[in-house]
Amino acid sequence: MKIGDIIQVRKGIGGSDLNKNKASMSSYKAQVKQYGTAISKAAYKDLREYAEHHMVKISGFKDFVGDIEVIKTVIDDINAIAADFSAILEGRRSICLELDYNMGEDFASTISQHIIHLNAVYFSDLRILAPDYADGEMSGRFVKNTDWRAIVRHEVGHVVANTYRIDPMTIAMDIMKTKSKKEVLFRLTQELSIYSAAYEDGREIISESFAGYYSSTDNEFAKEFVKRCIEMTKKAGDNMKSWDEAMYWATNQKWYRFNKEKDCIELTKLAPPRAIDSFRLWLKRNRKL
Repeated sequence: MKIGDIIQVRKGIGGSDLNKNKASMSSYKAQVKQYGTAISKAAYKDLREYAEHHMVKISGFKDFVGDIEVIKTVIDDINAIAADFSAILEGRRSICLELDYNMGEDFASTISQHIIHLNAVYFSDLRILAPDYADGEMSGRFVKNTDWRAIVRHEVGHVVANTYRIDPMTIAMDIMKTKSKKEVLFRLTQELSIYSAAYEDGREIISESFAGYYSSTDNEFAKEFVKRCIEMTKKAGDNMKSWDEAMYWATNQKWYRFNKEKDCIELTKLAPPRAIDSFRLWLKRNRKL
């Protein structure tokens, strides 16, 4: 029996079966053995190493009963955005994916600025996740022509806003050439998505813009919004100075170790390409290369 069997009759989150779905989700962790078999140690190791190599932290996935390829796809999508906003995968505040068994009807949420909680039920079975997200997309709640992969792209938008201290409403007002926040919210429901106007402070503008832009929807507002975010972060010094770049390898303790026998610092197999290049710069600076 798979996780999809938990909810045998799906009428969509927010529908008449909402309470039943909530009850099933909240009791899921205690029923892992009944509704599915947790991934093997080998599969978990594979996922953990994949995440580490791509600089994404993961938590709570030892009991995961779904397909690890789904989570790898999520990690790939995070890395695609990090190509434009590298700081989201650097240092102690780098993105962490946490599997959450108590999220009710929420697909995902961003906690503590950089921790993205994934609903364990949804991300364990795309047969539940994909159609429920599609319901929101078709109704206009989410950006048109997006699919379930837009969920984490949306959440990464929040992480980018937190990391770079971006004020989404200010950017939106400038794009729309208005000083009225209410006008911005009104137009967003027509030009981006209904959910993008959920809060008056504009916090969902950046998240829905990221969902649209990185899903290649060709949404004009999303394209202009993300373009401005990229320009702002570059001007603020998103690209590290050469001196800092030479120490990038040291931003993750899993990438390097001390070899007592050789009395030297060396990289581990988990070090990504950028860390390897960084280490070479450090060695060259210290005339060891």
